[in-house]
Amino acid sequence: MQPIPLLNSSDFARRYAWEPLPFELPTLPEAPRVLILKLSAIGDCLIASPLSRAIRERYPRAYIAWAVQSKARAVVEGNPFLDEVLVWEGKSWRGALQLALQVRRGRFDAVLDLQGTTKTLPMLALSGAKIRAVSGRGKKLSRAVATCVAPIREPQPHAGEQYFRVAQCLDIAPDASRDLIMPLGDDDREWAQDFWREHDLEGKRVVALNPGSARAIKQWPPAEFAKLTRMLEESGARTLILGAPSEVELAQQIAHEAAGASESHNGQPIVGKPIVAAGQTTLTQLGALLERCNLMVSADTGPMHIAAAVGTPIVALFGPTDPACTGPVSPLARVVMRDLPCRPCMQQPTCDHFECLTELDAAAIFPIAREQMQRFARQAGKRRSMT
Repeated sequence: MQPIPLLNSSDFARRYAWEPLPFELPTLPEAPRVLILKLSAIGDCLIASPLSRAIRERYPRAYIAWAVQSKARAVVEGNPFLDEVLVWEGKSWRGALQLALQVRRGRFDAVLDLQGTTKTLPMLALSGAKIRAVSGRGKKLSRAVATCVAPIREPQPHAGEQYFRVAQCLDIAPDASRDLIMPLGDDDREWAQDFWREHDLEGKRVVALNPGSARAIKQWPPAEFAKLTRMLEESGARTLILGAPSEVELAQQIAHEAAGASESHNGQPIVGKPIVAAGQTTLTQLGALLERCNLMVSADTGPMHIAAAVGTPIVALFGPTDPACTGPVSPLARVVMRDLPCRPCMQQPTCDHFECLTELDAAAIFPIAREQMQRFARQAGKRRSMT
């Protein structure tokens, strides 16, 4: 196994120096109406969130809207740099058409299609915007409809850099902050504080573990998560096992294995029992919980990006995906992955056993997790004092 220490996202997020666009920059009014088209997923929307800040800094009087699917709306609504959030309810094409008509009525001057897929094509095509921007990696029809197609670079840069490249036609600053924006409310933080008190976590080192993934090929084996949970509890840390409502059974399985293996010979537990928080939080409540944690251990998932957005130290376990493209945007992140010639295979795996993840063992991850907690203990204390 080859662990890669990453103290700053610039160490692994692939970036290129900005070059002049191969076309003249279009002109915009002083107070342009700008729409960001990024419908999903949770992590992608968070990676794109700094664009709203960059546009606001370039055009202080702009009207900035964002179109998003309902499953990711929680990480967009409440963004202080947005004036409006347009939501595609459900998954039906009727909902997509309704959103496209809503976009048309918005009379936007510029539409940034960060998705570049058939899902966003109706919104882009019907927008009537003078500036319709898309990445050169977008679908052929999206590129045909666009007025500005951002050039592509190889190897593929980090997703955040691709999004900023699409927005380059708006003359935004190339050095604008890439810090992610996760909107949390006072009620979310109050909920997290109550959770902390209910489970007697005040003053303790707390590690969040996120074992689930929308794609099974990105999931670290549950048995290894259970081993790591046990090691963390035996070291004196408390553990929270996170997950969506569909992952409650997985979280309970890991907690049971970890607690069962941690009993002494007479059957009495010798360490604390892992706390299962899976299925109990909204996305913003999850963000408020993570804000209080000393560390998060996760695969390449949306919650990993939430942790990055709220400033939680991270150990990110990467297998078939590439951290140079989708790694956490955080100075507190460390990525761990195996050095194999077949990875990253992305969505075209060349094997059926995914040894890039299955052969990452908990014994190797535990000292990395412990080091991360020690290295960033001060930052964790600061975040807790602010919540």
